[in-house]
Amino acid sequence: MVAVKNATPGSILYLEGNLETKIFTDPTTGLVRRVREIAVRRNGRLVFLGKGNDAEPTQTGLKGVGYY
Repeated sequence: MVAVKNATPGSILYLEGNLETKIFTDPTTGLVRRVREIAVRRNGRLVFLGKGNDAEPTQTGLKGVGYY
């Protein structure tokens, strides 16, 4: 819920969590749909690196964070 309230289009985020696939049948078309999500749980991490398109990424609180 934190990301939904604070992230705006163009925000730069770093996420650590589990990849989950949700499978459901579309009630309109009857097709089976698959949606990939990143589930940030208790031991996950969410770091705001920049806000919007005009912000530069900051290094605050990024100790030990790698880019893969």
